[in-house]
This record gives sequence, structure tokens and C-alpha cells, in this order.
Amino acid sequence: MHRRDFLRLSSAAAAYATACPFFFGQISKNLSELSASDFHAARRFLTTSQGRISHLDLGKGPAALFLHGFPLNSFQWRGVLPQLAKTHRCIAPDFLGLGYTEVAEGQEVTPQAQVAMLAELLDKLSIADVDIVANDSGGAVAQLFSVRYPHRVKSLLLTNCDTEPDSPPQAVATRVLWGTGDTIFSQQSPQYFHATVGNSLGYRLVPGAKLFFPEEMPSLIVEEAEFVWSL
Repeated sequence: MHRRDFLRLSSAAAAYATACPFFFGQISKNLSELSASDFHAARRFLTTSQGRISHLDLGKGPAALFLHGFPLNSFQWRGVLPQLAKTHRCIAPDFLGLGYTEVAEGQEVTPQAQVAMLAELLDKLSIADVDIVANDSGGAVAQLFSVRYPHRVKSLLLTNCDTEPDSPPQAVATRVLWGTGDTIFSQQSPQYFHATVGNSLGYRLVPGAKLFFPEEMPSLIVEEAEFVWSL
């Protein structure tokens, strides 16, 4: 397949926590989507050896990691996070070289570097393992992460994304949700994943949906994530 290039607290705090439903991981149960102002208010930064990583950390419970596409950032998941944060601790980072993440001087931004960043980010957040939801180039990173750290990945929910012969995971429960209107990635990929991954949970086609459909159809992502996480 053709791969796309991946870019080379005080009293005031207490008052803010009352006003903002995302402060310290809390979230309103009635919120369906993060507005731009909500998103900016919820953003956090954590320093790793790769740089100062921008991320959202919402909700409580088992951890779920959301990996965005290129050239987007974690705002891609604004319609998904409020729903799934009701039952899970949802971590949505900005990749190196994208969004609000500040890359350390001389730091590479290759897929392998993204994998290393995610591992260190999870370590610093004291998260041992995760369920991963990913789109586009984030899906490639998710596969590489699961191959390198299979013990840290409980499941993968992949939407339209890259794949390579050496990256589909063999030991991780994997579900594929594929938009049929995508002109970037092959329409044979869902069948390839199903036949190649070691523990396939099958695939579902989304008629007419294009590459970044998770942003436009958050309820579908929520439905599929809840299905995978219930197994």
C-alpha cells in the first residue's frame, strides 16, 4: 500500500473546576461534544524526552487512547470523548509535529518516534495498558505500538488507516470500521486486516464515508468502541 508521509492549583483553581466540566478529568454527563473553548480549557501538557506533549485526559475508569489523523490533532475526537469518558479514562494526545505538542529540539517525528512518545506519555500518566481508537496515520502508529508493546494494548478499533505487512498485530483484539468513500487507502484493507491480524473482531463498512469520517460520525465510533470494550 501507499503510505502517506507522517510530519518530519489554588482557590482560583477550585473556582475554575466549578465552571469547567473538564477540570482534572471530570466531565459533564450531559455534554455531547467539546466546543473549541471547552477543548482548549481541557488541554494539558506533559513533558517527555520527546517534547512537551499536549493531550486531553478526561473521565475515570479503564484507560482508552485516541490517536488522530494527519494533519489533524486531538480535536478530531471532540464528539467522541464526552460520551466515552463517562465510563473510561480517555487520553487524546497531539502527535509530535502536530497540534499543540511542542517538539524537543532535534527530535524526530517518525512513526517510531511517535510510538516511543506514547509509551513515555502513558508511563508518566501511570497507565499500564489501554484500548486504542485510531484513524488515518494514527492507525499506523497504533499498529506499530501494539507490535512493540503487545502487553500494553487490550484492543484496537481502527478506522481508515495505513497498514504494512510487518505491522498488523497478532495478539491484540482488533476491530476495523472502514469508510467506503475513502480515496486514499485501499478498499481491500478491511479484508486484509480481517485475514491478517491474530485476533480479528471482524470489520464493518460505512457506505460513502471518507477518510476522516470519525470526526463527522462520533456516535458510530462510540457504538463500535462500546462493542469492542464489552467483549
